[in-house]
Amino acid sequence: MAYPVASRNKHHLHTEIGTTLTRLAGFKSAQIAVAAIALKEWWRNPPDDMIVTEILPANNSSLHLYRDALGWEPVTNPAKTKELHRLCNEYIDPADKGRATIWFCCNKSVLPKMAQILLDYQDKGALKNKAGTAIPLDLGALDTIGLTRPRLEKLATGITDKNRLLSASISQPPHP
Repeated sequence: MAYPVASRNKHHLHTEIGTTLTRLAGFKSAQIAVAAIALKEWWRNPPDDMIVTEILPANNSSLHLYRDALGWEPVTNPAKTKELHRLCNEYIDPADKGRATIWFCCNKSVLPKMAQILLDYQDKGALKNKAGTAIPLDLGALDTIGLTRPRLEKLATGITDKNRLLSASISQPPHP
């Protein structure tokens, strides 16, 4: 899920990614789900400030996913974390308010890594585990929103300027 936080003047300050992801053990499906959701939000509905996720300190799987596998960075500015907690507490169940959490942000420096994750999965054509079991994968929705393979390829090289990416061909070359 991705949802806007702190809307004002028809814009939103933050987009929070996460809530609940179902993992397929051994397939690394969460990496591709988060990469696709975060890149879609960045491309189509970017927040004025940050794309973020909130993780409980004991949630080692999510910490590994966001911090290690995807390269998201912790939000270290105390004023910003205080603001994020306040905004988040406006919408959550009262029993969950006040829990210790860690905020991570998806800044432009991690966009190329997430684009490469999507390209790697496109090249494989399916999610595969170590035993060789494959689950078909269709990322065609990315094309529909304009985040085509040529644009992902440019993004993976470190080009994060949307105008330069928009100039990338939108036609799809044949898949190998």
